Amino acid sequence: MVIVAGPRRQPPPAAPAGAVSGAAAGVAAIMVAGAALVTATWWRAAPPSFGAGAALTDAGRLTGLLAGYVALLQVMLRIRLPVVERRLGTDSINQTHRLFGGYLIVLIVSHVTLITAGYARAAKSSVPQQVTTLVTSYPYILWAVIAASLLIGVAVSSLPVIRRRLLYEAWHGLHLLVYVALALAFFHQVTDGEHFRHQAVLRAAWTVLFAGVGAAVIVFRFLRPWYLSIRHRLVVGSVVHETPDIISIRIMGRNVHRLHARPGQYFRWRFLAPGAWYLAHPYSLSEEPGGRGFRITVRIAGRHTAMLAQVPAGTRVIAEGPCGGLVAEPSWAGPVTLIAGGIGITPLRALFATAPCAEHAITLVYRVHDPADIVFRAELERIAAQRIGTVHFLIGRRDDPRNDLSPASLTRLCPDLARSRVFICGPAGYAQAIRASLAAAGVPRSRVRSESFQM
Repeated sequence: MVIVAGPRRQPPPAAPAGAVSGAAAGVAAIMVAGAALVTATWWRAAPPSFGAGAALTDAGRLTGLLAGYVALLQVMLRIRLPVVERRLGTDSINQTHRLFGGYLIVLIVSHVTLITAGYARAAKSSVPQQVTTLVTSYPYILWAVIAASLLIGVAVSSLPVIRRRLLYEAWHGLHLLVYVALALAFFHQVTDGEHFRHQAVLRAAWTVLFAGVGAAVIVFRFLRPWYLSIRHRLVVGSVVHETPDIISIRIMGRNVHRLHARPGQYFRWRFLAPGAWYLAHPYSLSEEPGGRGFRITVRIAGRHTAMLAQVPAGTRVIAEGPCGGLVAEPSWAGPVTLIAGGIGITPLRALFATAPCAEHAITLVYRVHDPADIVFRAELERIAAQRIGTVHFLIGRRDDPRNDLSPASLTRLCPDLARSRVFICGPAGYAQAIRASLAAAGVPRSRVRSESFQM
């Protein structure tokens, strides 16, 4: 069944109510346990401090240890570990990454402030004098200052007011400096840290931990994508305009099924063409993976995507992934509801064709501003007919009073909503509003998976 609706109104964005799955709770428990272990190490392993400034110095050591631990967690969230990507999903990873980024900056600033104040009080010197002494007399302190400055700079660049003014290339390049910062900070910690100076076992364990994370970065961020792309001989097969500003790129290869991509997931694609080779962008699979290749669909919205519209057939491609947790589990036997906004249709188009569900109980709600913005209309209608499902095309401006995606409206469009497993993809504000409506409609958060097209 295909239904075309007139203009409807989206409610204002609400606070995220992302799905908290058992996997996410398990990962959170592991992270908290790690923080508790670091705190216990601080409590038991360091030699006791005495005299003026001892409490400040001890607190500075604790915040330094926790800062190193949180920095490693930040990296582990972002190195594309398949199990993390699949179990948590991109939205949960992004939210956790932003949360930990705030903690990391607070810990770094606290560490620097407390250690400096404690040492200054013990030496009965001023804080500026103590800063000079630390930088000039202690090994690797200058490296630590550079590392802290880099991490704070990366955090500042991610503030929305600044991020909106940065090109993606600049923002991405700044974030790569995190690896440099961690390497610089490591030498300061194992050389100057009281715990590591007096405990060879702890120093060895911390070194192995940092080395393991560094090896994971090299393997999953660099070696694995190149290896897979060479192994599968990924190249551009064709470029097709779906609309004047949306293109689909067919990427061909051999034995692509061994990449184990699932409908709803995405790769970070690097096209080895002039002007495009140095940057990887995330694009979802816009049809179910299979055969000899993949299809991705991209909205032309900048210099890089404009270049992709001209990329010639045969161009080599590096694929990093698969990523994302917007996947349908085969064990589900109830209704399925898919809610897309704009170009967010791309992963949901693949799920619409493949998601396991109760018989005739799959519904797609697809909202666009204008009829010309609808992508894959013929494909969606064909899939709806084959699966005896329903697709609603909601067309119109978001501020039109008839464009309502309230709980009542969603329930009217999807009568089985309360029993459904729901998948959402679209702009961040749109996804947040839908999650809020689903919560109000009684859909458990554990049955909602969403991804927002944001960095």
